[in-house]
Amino acid sequence: YCLLFGALISATDPVATIALLSGHKYKSPPLLQALVMGESVFNDAVSIVLFDSFKERYFGEHSYHRHGFAPFFAGILDFCWILFASCAVGFAA
Repeated sequence: YCLLFGALISATDPVATIALLSGHKYKSPPLLQALVMGESVFNDAVSIVLFDSFKERYFGEHSYHRHGFAPFFAGILDFCWILFASCAVGFAA
């Protein structure tokens, strides 16, 4: 359960960092703000995939029969799907 909880709380929210970087006291280049937002999307995708992988591993239908490389590759595919979908939503917004 500790890995599941760690994956749940590992996502970070960049709102405070973006607010500090775009405030009146500190002026940062737009590239730095874009890098912080990109890192946030990457963190969110990793957190979602880890949580889903651990949840499936411990509470899934075949929780004790999944061994080998199949769950590993499924996690990588989930990560890529979530990362690209998050970027597409971000560009659309």
